[in-house]
Amino acid sequence: MNRWILHRFDTIDSTNAQATTFAHAQLTENPAAPLDHHVFIARTQSAGRGQYDRTFLSPPGGLYMTVILDHIPPELRAPLPLIIGLAVAEALDPPPSPPVSPAAEPLAQLIRIKIRWPNDLVIDDQKIAGILCEGLSFGDRWLALVGIGINVNTDPADLAPPKAHFRATSLLALDNHPRPLNTVAQNVLDALENLPAHDWQARFAPRDALRSRSVVVSERNNSAADGSPTHRIEGLSHGIGSAGELLLGDLSVARGSIQSIDGHSIRDSIPS
Repeated sequence: MNRWILHRFDTIDSTNAQATTFAHAQLTENPAAPLDHHVFIARTQSAGRGQYDRTFLSPPGGLYMTVILDHIPPELRAPLPLIIGLAVAEALDPPPSPPVSPAAEPLAQLIRIKIRWPNDLVIDDQKIAGILCEGLSFGDRWLALVGIGINVNTDPADLAPPKAHFRATSLLALDNHPRPLNTVAQNVLDALENLPAHDWQARFAPRDALRSRSVVVSERNNSAADGSPTHRIEGLSHGIGSAGELLLGDLSVARGSIQSIDGHSIRDSIPS
């Protein structure tokens, strides 16, 4: 897959954990070791992790991978989960080309895969992918370990049971069209080669799954090591800030978990 260095596994605990162990070992041996473009791919994970150490279900049929990215500019580290999510969404669901004319149907209505702050990809509010970005500091080095889990050919029965308005689903369940996992992985890695670093907010806007919706967020404490919840914030979402923060009314939320959207509870509905 081009210049990516692949590490393939049948079943492991977590691709992010494997990437972290590998990076630590390499940097301990040689602090200047080149680590960019290593990718860890597993058929299943026994201990897949999502945001705030929640369980990420990883049954067969999905694509579970972690990539190591070096040389991420400091200003892009905070919004990196959304930038990665945008790249993955565009790989799975490319925007219309050429761009639609102003008189045509709004771009947001032509795009199927949306991004739900802070780290989910959804179709009609049904989760089909999750992003987990973790930073690893070693001396003056800062690496991004980017976990990507996509429900490609997954049987929805193997995911979290449906509840209320929100559920997890798979690309296969939506269109009954199986996809070769290697092809999906190649498309995603190609997209990561050219991250939308400079115009990501403009490209993100038509994929914003929360825009103009009433949202309740449990804000997270940036000063706490475990990101403990602090208080709930409710408001009408009107976009994403340049640092990846969710804009709710007059407030902005840098870290948090969505509790409900338009009055529908979400927190216990799907894995994160």
